[in-house]
Amino acid sequence: MVDIFLIFYQFGICCVYVLFVGVNLKDFVDVYLDKPWDIKIYMLIILIPFVLMISIRNLKLLAPFSTLANILTFVSFGIVLYYIFQDLPSISDRPAFGTLYTFPLYFGTTLFALEAVGVVIAVENNMKTPKSFGGYCGVLNIAMIVITLLYVGMGFLGYWRYGDDSADSITLNFPPNDVLAKVVKILYSIAIYISYGLQGYVPVDILWNTYIVKKLEGSKHLLVWEYALRISSVFLTFILAATIPLLGLFISFFGAFACRLWA
Repeated sequence: MVDIFLIFYQFGICCVYVLFVGVNLKDFVDVYLDKPWDIKIYMLIILIPFVLMISIRNLKLLAPFSTLANILTFVSFGIVLYYIFQDLPSISDRPAFGTLYTFPLYFGTTLFALEAVGVVIAVENNMKTPKSFGGYCGVLNIAMIVITLLYVGMGFLGYWRYGDDSADSITLNFPPNDVLAKVVKILYSIAIYISYGLQGYVPVDILWNTYIVKKLEGSKHLLVWEYALRISSVFLTFILAATIPLLGLFISFFGAFACRLWA
């Protein structure tokens, strides 16, 4: 049962990643078009690159890509902070508490921030010294403390700057014609695109090694079937994301539903 919810949750993360890249690409390109394209067109454009990323079968080969994604993310943080601290209003202008109506959205978004939990299992299983993973000063605790501080800090500052006008992604609050705004959208999109392979590794690995490979025992085309599974998983996430192209609701739904159930 845990496997089912974990697979569902990780595929949900992949859907959000597809939608995030599509939304930011649309926001980047539409300023140059006389007539804006539908979000589904942009998602179709990025389909093949996502297939290439999910085709990486070895978790260790994904590690350098993950490092690059982290670097791009931290560079993007610097640009985001630059925009946040421009014309920063008084903190007293922002309500300290929301309403009960918005609490479910907040709750789901907060749980979605724990997306690393699914990848944690795969990373621990592939570590040379798994004992270093747990403990008070283990890899997990240190990483989660840093991630939590970043989430809380960026969330607080973002709300301070934009208040109720905060978009589903803070990059969508930036002036669309500014060069730095375009740069941060591209950097974030690349970072999310790279991370898609890591998030997609988990559900594919569970499906393949736990359920499918046993039924194909003796087959001479195991590699073909595995790649078929990987490509199908990408198409599934694209179809789901295109069906409900609402980034904020997608994040909240998969956070509140899947994470709560299997945790």
